[in-house]
Amino acid sequence: MIIWLNGGFGAGKTTLAEELHRRLPDAVVYDPEDVGLMLWKWMRPSGDKVLAQVTGLTSADPAVPSR
Repeated sequence: MIIWLNGGFGAGKTTLAEELHRRLPDAVVYDPEDVGLMLWKWMRPSGDKVLAQVTGLTSADPAVPSR
C-alpha cells in the first residue's frame, strides 16, 4: 500500500507521516526532498547546466522560454 501525503506548507504532512509511521512501524517513510537535497549537494549544478541535466535542453533551444 502507498499512502501519498500532499498539501501546502505547514499543513501537517510531516507530522501525519510521523504519526502513521508510529502506528505502522513496518512502514517506510520516503521524503523526496531528502533525495533532492542529497542530489543537489552532490551535483552542485548551476544555470544552463541544471536545465541540460534535467531536460537535455539549453536556454539556446527555442523550446525553452527565456527569463
